Amino acid sequence: MMDISISKPKVLVIDEDLVYQSVMSDLLSEHMNISFASNFTEASKEINNNEYSMIISESEISDINVVDLIKKFKLMQANLYFVIITAKRDMNLAIEVMKNGAVDYLLKPFTVEDIANLVEKYLKFSVNKKFDYDLINIISEEKRSFTLPTNVHILNPFVYELMEMIKRFNEINRNDIFSLRLAIYEMLINAVEHGNLGINYEKKKNLLSTGINYIEYLDSLCKIEPYNQRKIEISYHFLKQSITFNIKDEGDGFDVNKFENRDIKSDLLALHGRGIIISKFNMDKIIYNDKGNEVQLIKYLNTKSIN
Repeated sequence: MMDISISKPKVLVIDEDLVYQSVMSDLLSEHMNISFASNFTEASKEINNNEYSMIISESEISDINVVDLIKKFKLMQANLYFVIITAKRDMNLAIEVMKNGAVDYLLKPFTVEDIANLVEKYLKFSVNKKFDYDLINIISEEKRSFTLPTNVHILNPFVYELMEMIKRFNEINRNDIFSLRLAIYEMLINAVEHGNLGINYEKKKNLLSTGINYIEYLDSLCKIEPYNQRKIEISYHFLKQSITFNIKDEGDGFDVNKFENRDIKSDLLALHGRGIIISKFNMDKIIYNDKGNEVQLIKYLNTKSIN
């Protein structure tokens, strides 16, 4: 019988004050698996060797600016929660750390209730997610659906979390995670750029020739009507033999037949159709609807592709 257990979320506390380390241990050890570091160097070793749910850090650290700490550790573990604690009322710092990814900002001295609320607010999800991921090992079929806004900045963190979900399935080869992530990301970019924003090859070519900051241009379109009302529907359907991703945008679609006979190798670096070509490299089958605004990406698991 499989052992399904709910483990305490792992939390790293960064504070040079040993008294506060002791206080935090007393307050949090019942709810969390706590580790401590006194500076950025010690914390980096912990992050390299362990997967944490949250970092609680003093705002003044001897060997790094706290904003830089958040940025560096986000690159190492993208799904980390950050809470900054400080003895100073500094609104500018609070805004800066929140803008760079911190989820909360606590003033010393804080109460037991403050910490209890923090645990309830942020780490309850982590515990439930761990339990959910343990259950996945006994699931023979699963479907999940998501609705995304037309926003280029949400795609990378979303695809990261999506890969975190599916890599728990034992049938998915861990070496395939990167290729799956690349294919899904490229198709989502297509859904935003060419689908919901309606930017075709000629328009993109002309825009790039002007030297415009293309990402900023996309971002500006995402904020205005009608584009900010459009959504992207994405789902996956896992079976023991395959996983299928379905992506649908609200754009006008395109002529799929134009890409059916293209030379994949010679066109890999082409401006137009790159996402489709990358997906062909990394998926076993790609199926578009007639309109061209919905695509199925199929990856076969532990078996040969079936044509």
